[in-house]
Amino acid sequence: MSKRILWTSIRRQKRHEIWRTIRILHPKIENRLPLLSRLAELQTTGTISFGKLLSFIFVLFMALQGANEDGILRISVSGYSALIDGILIAMLGSAVVFLTVLEIQKWIVIQGLMDEISSRYRIPGFNPRIALYLDGHEEMTPAIPLLPYSFLKEWVPIRQFASLLTITVILGALAPLPYMALSFFEVGLDRLELSSGINLDNILSLSLLIFLLASPLFLFLSNIPVPMKRNIEAIRWGFLFPHGRYKIHPKTADWLSEK
Repeated sequence: MSKRILWTSIRRQKRHEIWRTIRILHPKIENRLPLLSRLAELQTTGTISFGKLLSFIFVLFMALQGANEDGILRISVSGYSALIDGILIAMLGSAVVFLTVLEIQKWIVIQGLMDEISSRYRIPGFNPRIALYLDGHEEMTPAIPLLPYSFLKEWVPIRQFASLLTITVILGALAPLPYMALSFFEVGLDRLELSSGINLDNILSLSLLIFLLASPLFLFLSNIPVPMKRNIEAIRWGFLFPHGRYKIHPKTADWLSEK
C-alpha cells in the first residue's frame, strides 16, 4: 500500500506551531479568549506598519519620478542642495517592498490563527469578532458585511456582493504596489552592466533585483501547498525522547545505532 502524501504549506505549519504553543500555555479553551485581543493588537500593529511601509514606497517612487534624465535627484533645503543617485532610491524602495511582503505574510498568518481560535467557540449567540470590537479592537466590524452566525438568508445574495465589493476595494488599494515595484525593477535593469565588473552601480542594481524577485517568490513559497514527509529525527529527538521514562526513551540505543 502506497504511503499517503501530506500536502501543506509553510504558512499552515507556522500557524500550527503557534497554535500548539497556545494549547500548552492555555490548556483550557475558556482561557484562550484573551489571546484574541492580543492577536488583534498584533494585527493592528502590523496593519499600521504596512501602511507606513506603503507610504514610504510611494514617497520613494515619487522621488524617483522627479529625477532628471541621468537618474539624479536634486534636493534643496534652506539654500543647500544635494544630489542623490536614482539607483540608491530604487534600491531602498525595493528593500521596503520586501519588508512590505513580510508584513503581508505576517497578517495572513495572524488572521488564519484568529479564525482558528474563533471557530473553537461554539456558544449560541456568541460572536468572537463582536467581542473583540467591544474590547476596543476590530473597529470596522460593524461595517464589514460578514454574518457567520445569522439564521437569515437573503433571496438576493446582497451580502456576498457587499463582501466581494469590500475585497475589491482592498485589492484596488494595493494595486499601485506592483506598479511601483516594477518601476524600481526597470531602474535596476537599466543601470546593471555586468561587463563593467564590480562597481557600486552593479552591486546596488543586483541587490535591487534580488529584493524584488524574492518578494513574490517568498509570498508564493510561503503559501503554496507542497508534498511533505515525516521528519524522523525531529519526531524522535524533539518529541519522543523528552517524554521517555526517567528522561531516557527506551529506543534511544536503537536510534543511536542507526547513525
